[in-house]
Amino acid sequence: MKHHVIVTGATGLVGTPLVKSLTSLGHTVTPISRKMGASVAGIPCVTPVDVGRFREPVVVVHLAGANVMEARWSDERKARLEQSRCQFLREVTQQLHAGGASIRALVGASAVGIYQTTDENVDGAVEADCTVPDEAAAGRLAEYSWADSKLPFVAYLCRRAEETYADLAAAANARRVTFRIGLVMSRDAITWTALTGAARWGLGATLGSGQQWLPLVHRDDLVRMIVRAVEDDTISGTYNAAAPGQLRSCDFTRAVAAASGVPYWLPSVPAVLPATILGERWSLLSSGVRMDTTRWQQATSDDFFTYPTAKDIIKNLL
Repeated sequence: MKHHVIVTGATGLVGTPLVKSLTSLGHTVTPISRKMGASVAGIPCVTPVDVGRFREPVVVVHLAGANVMEARWSDERKARLEQSRCQFLREVTQQLHAGGASIRALVGASAVGIYQTTDENVDGAVEADCTVPDEAAAGRLAEYSWADSKLPFVAYLCRRAEETYADLAAAANARRVTFRIGLVMSRDAITWTALTGAARWGLGATLGSGQQWLPLVHRDDLVRMIVRAVEDDTISGTYNAAAPGQLRSCDFTRAVAAASGVPYWLPSVPAVLPATILGERWSLLSSGVRMDTTRWQQATSDDFFTYPTAKDIIKNLL
């Protein structure tokens, strides 16, 4: 069955190839962006207000959100990070409802950060380790602030996004799919450059202890996961989106150096240096989570991933 798919964040790292993939498969795609005059794969982007003209059933894929690594987390920046994820989607769904369009499914992006409720590493996180309570559904979303939550900011941000998805999907009686996404890897990804740039020249050094997990996912595999969620009505609920074979930070840097044919010899960088430079954002790199992908593989297949290990990702992108 072909769908009309509305994609927010369509001009981003994942949104652009997703629009191309969905279009090539015969789906009608409407990309949404606040950038005036933007287009993706030759398709002009629209604003949230524009979707009010649609009448047919739609699938909404929500990828929009300000970059968490782009600037220091001032109070103003934190508010912007939350608004760009939650309020933006509410605007889109409100316009769809106002125009009379029904939402078949809501596919939303969350992140691995939801598991980072402490400064320690988490080994083997499964979806059930962190759930959104039923009270968050169908217009009963509780109002609380980051300060009230007593969570690290990134965990709070992910939780608020997931609560918003549960709330809006329940209100629309729509199938909901939430992806808790790891570190997305592609040659043009900032994260890939940051993690591998120095190591490829024999100047790689582990940040902090080096024991933190890096739950990587190749962009191509993530796009395929989202496409599957759009097309397959049996896919429902929350899924970890990461390659099954993950490495700790020190082992990843060593693997990049080996694949590049250069030595790995520099000592670890003391945590105080990046912490001073990045501020609270250092928490995204100092603690890590090994994500269990069993639930997704059971819903699809054991060999779903084209790049099932961190080393496969490294080999493809170098």
